[in-house]
Amino acid sequence: MVEEIKLGDLLESVLGEERFKELSDLRSLSIRWKDLVGEEAGRRTRPLMIMGRKLIIGAASPSWSSEMILRKSEIRKSIKEKTGMDFEDIIITIKTLYKV
Repeated sequence: MVEEIKLGDLLESVLGEERFKELSDLRSLSIRWKDLVGEEAGRRTRPLMIMGRKLIIGAASPSWSSEMILRKSEIRKSIKEKTGMDFEDIIITIKTLYKV
């Protein structure tokens, strides 16, 4: 008899609980990104990675990077209110973004 294993359980055991949660949270942020940062910013930026309590965001250009830096506090507040995730910092990097 073959034992049934859930994919989520398998990934958690391979990645470790903390890394699995980071990837799950990143997926959640990606799905809701435009709602969290606004339509235009959502088209020009993407959540790229979670490292502990830091969120790494990719911006399509230097001007969008600057915009997101100015809006860090607002973005952290929006994410916390709408998802319950509380990041201690948001790091913005310039990254070529592809439409998904």
